[in-house]
Amino acid sequence: MDLGGCGVYDRHLGETEALGNRGELLPLVITSLRRISKGVGWMPPQGEYSAKLIGTVALTETLLNISTQVQGHMGFVAEEATPVMVACEDYLRERRGEVHYWLNYEDQQLFETRRRLGELERRYWDSRAERCRERSRQTKRPKFVPLVEHRDTLTMMESEIMQAATRMSTLLEKQPAVLFEPGGSVTAAVVDSLTPTAFERLVSALLERDGFTVHQAVGRSGDDGADGIATGPMKQLFVVQAKHTAHRRNVGPEIVREVAGAAFQIHNAEVALVVTNGGFTRGAAATAERARVRLVDRYRLLRWAEHGESLVRVLSS
Repeated sequence: MDLGGCGVYDRHLGETEALGNRGELLPLVITSLRRISKGVGWMPPQGEYSAKLIGTVALTETLLNISTQVQGHMGFVAEEATPVMVACEDYLRERRGEVHYWLNYEDQQLFETRRRLGELERRYWDSRAERCRERSRQTKRPKFVPLVEHRDTLTMMESEIMQAATRMSTLLEKQPAVLFEPGGSVTAAVVDSLTPTAFERLVSALLERDGFTVHQAVGRSGDDGADGIATGPMKQLFVVQAKHTAHRRNVGPEIVREVAGAAFQIHNAEVALVVTNGGFTRGAAATAERARVRLVDRYRLLRWAEHGESLVRVLSS
């Protein structure tokens, strides 16, 4: 028998194990929370107080278990983070902290709701037991024992649980999928939120993912215009300038000239590369063509970082 929310939770658990490690946990959890918030699939008939009570208790336990599951999965993903994800660790740590904080807050509210439901359960089942005892007595006219049913209070608690499910789904919808995907990609929102140094680390991590050997991951004082230096799979020496811009601003030709001088004149590199989360001005594009500098703009960066294409493929198309 499907006792209220038990059915939703059983279905949720049955799907989670198969989907969690495939990066599909977040959509599944959000779908379950939305169903709970709308009362879909678990609301028992309004006249059945006992079924409604059992279902409400089950839904409370479901939300608590979903919260525990989400937090545990985030910890698993953090432990299994790829080098690309580690490059974004400061941002991801902040997001994980926010999710943990608010889910723990919801847990506290749900534990209080569960305690109050326990009181309703105790009163109801005590009255049922007393009615049974009275009927079992050998009397011609047994005393009528009313069932203790706090219907209005139970309805209010149902509303609280549905509101908690709504808040939880809204919170999780705002989070980047990389918090829940062991091999997750780096989305545009994550890239834009990085600091310049973290952006340099991300570019170096992407190079390593593509089989490059990174000799210098971030820029430093006296780096002669090279944020990153790496050797490609074909043993070509790459010099990289990573420009993280606010509000997707365009990189100008002066940056292109700087990396061209650093790459070819100082480091004797075969390839000079400028990577940005913004774009390039027409002047920068023209300068890059003359100076033989390869450009990775926002569109190409997201193909590289978010869609997992190799740098060679991104540059060749």
